[in-house]
Amino acid sequence: VRKVGDYMGRRRTVTKDDVIVNIFPSENFVIWSIYDDIDSRSFDQCQNMFFRLMENCNGSVEEAINFMFNVIMPRFRMLFFLKEEIAKGMTKGEATTAAMKMLKLRSKGEHEQMTMYVDLDADGAPKPSWTTRAIDGALNSRFGKDPAIDRYTRRDLVRIINTLQDCFTEMRVRQTDAELLVLADVFFLSLASKLDDKVLEGLRNSNG
Repeated sequence: VRKVGDYMGRRRTVTKDDVIVNIFPSENFVIWSIYDDIDSRSFDQCQNMFFRLMENCNGSVEEAINFMFNVIMPRFRMLFFLKEEIAKGMTKGEATTAAMKMLKLRSKGEHEQMTMYVDLDADGAPKPSWTTRAIDGALNSRFGKDPAIDRYTRRDLVRIINTLQDCFTEMRVRQTDAELLVLADVFFLSLASKLDDKVLEGLRNSNG
């Protein structure tokens, strides 16, 4: 029931298709809520989403924060790419075509020995970084809501991506739940734009 509700957003009428799309077992059903709650740019709503995500991760703060950041970072990079292309005068269709030319990369090795290479599908063809469905969902309204691309300025997206990159670095050295929760709160504050960038930078680069 929760999965169908997350998928529907604010729509009040459940259709047969809504049920069929969500009937398969999935640990990642909360993905729809993550996007909606983050795009709300409400600190309280984002916190509530994160606690629901923790429940879905058996109470693990580390697992929840890893899942959340790894899911949303590619999306914000996509939003920034699309925003930049449209700012150059491209139509949504042209921006979509340009985005589909960006290839997905995979890493091999560790530390200084790590190399990056293009990820290939089962037929040996290069995988695009983003799917057409994800791009369409970012550029166009869903369930009567404003498109995600319209909810952020270019400055917002740079700020958010920089925050996420710093959070990824900090995640490697933070060990306690309390230290990790600070990173989630700092990210949500960067979405809500409630604090100065220097204050946010100090918080995410400290030990909480």
